[in-house]
Amino acid sequence: MSPEFIVSTENINGTDPMYCNKPKNTTWHDLPIEYYTILDEVEVVELKKKLEDREVALTDIRLDALDKAREVDILRETVNRLKNENKQLKSDMSRLIAGRASRASSQASIPMLGDEDPVYEVPPSSSSASYSSKRSSSCNSVKVTVNVDLRGEISAAICPDNEIIIGFLSLSVKDSTWEELDQQIFALFDAYISRIDPEHHLGLHYTESVIGYQMGDVVREKGKNGPEGSPGDVITATTTIRMFLRGGY
Repeated sequence: MSPEFIVSTENINGTDPMYCNKPKNTTWHDLPIEYYTILDEVEVVELKKKLEDREVALTDIRLDALDKAREVDILRETVNRLKNENKQLKSDMSRLIAGRASRASSQASIPMLGDEDPVYEVPPSSSSASYSSKRSSSCNSVKVTVNVDLRGEISAAICPDNEIIIGFLSLSVKDSTWEELDQQIFALFDAYISRIDPEHHLGLHYTESVIGYQMGDVVREKGKNGPEGSPGDVITATTTIRMFLRGGY
């Protein structure tokens, strides 16, 4: 009668849990073929378990590789986006530098006329008597300047370096209304622009470019109601009419 064989699932002395107990007082050569069959089954179970573990590990590696590939794609997209943004920034910077250079060139092209060489010539009109065209009459005239700091606002802080004399108006303008004074100032500015920029490279317009003017403490903003009183209440022989332009030129 063949000895009994017991397949134990206990872990004996730290060995594999699928351990086959060998009968006492026997050698491996004395074991019947059934014993080896049981061993084969145990090994198959172990191999299957190891294979499953390896497949799980391989799946994890594949998933990790996919995650890495996805990260690489995202990184590549980010790099391309940053490159495009960098190109756009360089393009914007180039346009900004060119615009600043153009504005600086435009300002430099405006003759910085001093008191000894202002512009007097103004096209004659029905109200031409209000204009002064001779230096000797400047004592009876009102000086008109334009501010070229291009901040786009009327400021009480006046920097002489930013002012250009464009001409003089007859002192008789003090008898005009605010609307009439506006037209005479615009006509003077139009004549000045035609003289210094006949090709209109500066993009200045004698009315659209003007936001208003200042005479001492009195400010006249274009498109708004005139100050209280009349120009005659403000204008004297020492008055300077300071024009201000819109920003961005």
